[in-house]
Amino acid sequence: MTITAEPRAGLPPAPVYAFAYVRYDDPLGAPLLRDLEREYDSRYGVEVFGEPAAAEINRYPAAAFAEPDGAFLLLLEDGEPVSGGAFFRLDERTAEVKRVWTRADRRGRGLARLVLTELEHEAKRLGYERIYLTTGPRQPEAVALYRGHGYTPLFDVALPAAEIGVHPFEKSLAEIPVQSRRRTVEVAAKAATVPATAETAAPETAAPETAETAPAATAPATRRVGDAPAGTGSYTHLTPADHMQGGRVRGWRGH
Repeated sequence: MTITAEPRAGLPPAPVYAFAYVRYDDPLGAPLLRDLEREYDSRYGVEVFGEPAAAEINRYPAAAFAEPDGAFLLLLEDGEPVSGGAFFRLDERTAEVKRVWTRADRRGRGLARLVLTELEHEAKRLGYERIYLTTGPRQPEAVALYRGHGYTPLFDVALPAAEIGVHPFEKSLAEIPVQSRRRTVEVAAKAATVPATAETAAPETAAPETAETAPAATAPATRRVGDAPAGTGSYTHLTPADHMQGGRVRGWRGH
């Protein structure tokens, strides 16, 4: 899938964006994973989750992010990865999204939302009915991104982020149409120059969450996280009450 911006008079040619599905261990994706690891370590260190980011980045085999169960998606700008994301099979009907990331100097342009939308279509194409994902307590912009993209919080949104711990979300794919991978998409030039906000920024930026950028949402206090079977994927699936009592979800940052 290629994304091009509209021509701009008197300015250099707009960059060309292309989606590329690659193996998780493809060298093309290495910059994404290195930056993701570096940023997680800077935000969380070892003290928050008891392990360095490398443990999470390398937790799953490359085959988990490949068809027919998963995908590893890169958004390339003139051939260089600037954003990306992935998913694998959590259960028969659920894909778990991981590794959502945008390069620091390309944030605030809505690229993470493009990646998330493409991953949803790919998951639907592979037969999934639902997406589950998590993010960490020190990533308020990721919370805003997911809430602004139609994901339902599976935690008490009134609690402080540190008290919630890992923030789980879900989204039904019922309204996502089944379609093949699109080849080209034209994006207005202004989409590449919008100011960074909590809603448009990539999940690893530091924009604050506000009422304007993150719509209000509620979640039942006793709803089980995603109703996914315990022991699948990398998580012990807890209720919001478990989080309130200090429960932890293994797999920590969630991306």
